[in-house]
Amino acid sequence: MESVARTLDSRAATEKFGAALGALLMPGDCVGLTGDLGAGKTFLTRAVCKGAGLPDDVYVASPTFALINDYRGARLPLLHVDLYRIVDRSDLYALGWDDLVESGAALIVEWADRVTDALPPHALWIHLEVGDAEDARRLTLRAQAGRGLTLVAELSRM
Repeated sequence: MESVARTLDSRAATEKFGAALGALLMPGDCVGLTGDLGAGKTFLTRAVCKGAGLPDDVYVASPTFALINDYRGARLPLLHVDLYRIVDRSDLYALGWDDLVESGAALIVEWADRVTDALPPHALWIHLEVGDAEDARRLTLRAQAGRGLTLVAELSRM
């Protein structure tokens, strides 16, 4: 398991980090986001989507009630999933989780810690925490295999 921690000192730094991640995403990648309410998961997701080439006129909102937002128009298909309302694996089954993972889209999953064993082994996990300054965020990146490890290595160089 590879783990790297870093602090982003402003909203602009978080946007830059997210855009860099979005530029690195490939079809089939999976990013699991964790952290308390208000930690910045949706804000980071917006930056990732923009970095992946999603047009500026497409608004990225948390799919808390819809559960899945499907964004097209970027250089690759993006699925934004919110597992906040998911209780267990049976809820994931009803959501069509396996089809989502197999879809070839890049997955960005908020509240991924609700069902930790559901994300593929090649996932990149990002835990967000509110930092000491108002807009600062502490991020912990971790991965255990494949593309997740590659993404951790690439992002730790930035």
